[in-house]
Amino acid sequence: MNKSRIMAILSGLGLAVFMAVLIWSQYYRDVPAEQIAAVLAEQPGISEMRAEDASGLRRYYSIDSGETEGFVFFRSNSIMSADELLVVRARNHEEALVCLENAEKRLGELSENFENYGAEEMTKIESAVCEVRGKYLIFAVSDSASNWEKAVLGEIKK
Repeated sequence: MNKSRIMAILSGLGLAVFMAVLIWSQYYRDVPAEQIAAVLAEQPGISEMRAEDASGLRRYYSIDSGETEGFVFFRSNSIMSADELLVVRARNHEEALVCLENAEKRLGELSENFENYGAEEMTKIESAVCEVRGKYLIFAVSDSASNWEKAVLGEIKK
């Protein structure tokens, strides 16, 4: 074999390995919402919040729980706090992206609600987590948002 053929083969193998690693890094396990809720229940700040049901999901995010594979939704007990945590396990990535649009609208609503009198709350809103990972939507507004995100990712990324 000549050098150019060997280089082409090695380049192809290198590209295949790179693509495999890239695909694997984007893999998220299929974890039930109840399992995620159990992990989140141990996180700081969650015990001071209240769990919301399907009607809360529909009211605040316009998401029908029957069109998901499960969700975890906590809101602050105080109307003076913007703290919220929502994790939706959608049926697929595309539906998770639709949920993301609804979460972004909710983030805008929170911003409007707190812009004139909640400087501390606005800081939380401006650093909110609002993202899709695989078929999961993660939305968190809190001083602990990044910790909650890490807890969720730790559960679905294993």
